[in-house]
Amino acid sequence: MCFVEVKTRASNSAISPEFSLGKKQEKRIISAAHQYIVNNEIDLEIRFDIIAITSDKNELNLEHINNAFYPTLD
Repeated sequence: MCFVEVKTRASNSAISPEFSLGKKQEKRIISAAHQYIVNNEIDLEIRFDIIAITSDKNELNLEHINNAFYPTLD
């Protein structure tokens, strides 16, 4: 099972979309995923991906990052 966070930024942004996900937001995503898995009794391996979208005028560039982050024990 894959949980995906989609981040979008303009191409002239100081931070790339994939680097704009903070630890606090990661923890919220992991917590939500955990609740979903428990509530639905899911027994599958999971991963957390990011779809990073950059826009430049009329063009969009997409990058799919597999296993972008991992659950932590804290």
